[in-house]
Amino acid sequence: MCQRLAAYPIPETLHHEDFHDANIYVDDGHYVFSDWGESGVAHPFCTLLVTSRVIAWRLELAPAAPELVRLRDIYLEPWTRYASRKELIAAYDLAYQVGMVCRALTWHRLLAGAETQFKAEYAEAVSGWLREFLEAATEPTA
Repeated sequence: MCQRLAAYPIPETLHHEDFHDANIYVDDGHYVFSDWGESGVAHPFCTLLVTSRVIAWRLELAPAAPELVRLRDIYLEPWTRYASRKELIAAYDLAYQVGMVCRALTWHRLLAGAETQFKAEYAEAVSGWLREFLEAATEPTA
């Protein structure tokens, strides 16, 4: 899957793996992004996994809701210099799935050194993301 994603000529970029409204603040007209603990360098489309999930949850939207499709399309627009719209959507679909594995690995890393109560509270995080990855491999995204 990663080789198929690498086939699209889209450069890696700074990736904020927990990009949602609780980590974005507006201060005097400027946006401030917080909680960079799960950031790294990755495919830029992986970022939308958590973003779109949180938006869908807060607004009670279905995974393929028109609002989420529009969000994806707006996000992909600046990348059209690297690939066609069709190729970008295919890369997005792959990155969305790869992002689930990234989340599982992040949770594994976080839980490895965590206190017992934290581990118990988030015990399903790693297996849950991996299970979603396996299920998503057979379902198209928005």
